[in-house]
Amino acid sequence: MNVERTSSCVECGEPIEPLLEQLGSMRCVSCRTSSVNGTNGHRRAYAQRVRIGDASLLSQLETALRLADFLVENETRTTLLVVVPHVDDADQARRELRTQLALWRAHNGARAELVD
Repeated sequence: MNVERTSSCVECGEPIEPLLEQLGSMRCVSCRTSSVNGTNGHRRAYAQRVRIGDASLLSQLETALRLADFLVENETRTTLLVVVPHVDDADQARRELRTQLALWRAHNGARAELVD
């Protein structure tokens, strides 16, 4: 018997889309994108580039960053464009992303760095 899970968004209480739920998201698509669309007050989105040492781990890093509520776009075989939507300024965006990268590196023993 296959039981379908349906979690509720921690922000609005609506059901979380199945794919996001499988990835471990606690927020629905609407709430995840609201901060980028400017509905979270004065905050803006800040983009950074990340380069990974091992191209075979790129999708794993992409998933980890998405689960941290960053918006991620694959630019090249070893580079991601990461938007940090939930911060007040560019410095905070860099700190948030550096923290996530440090956690990912510690867990995976792989190289990933911000590109200036």
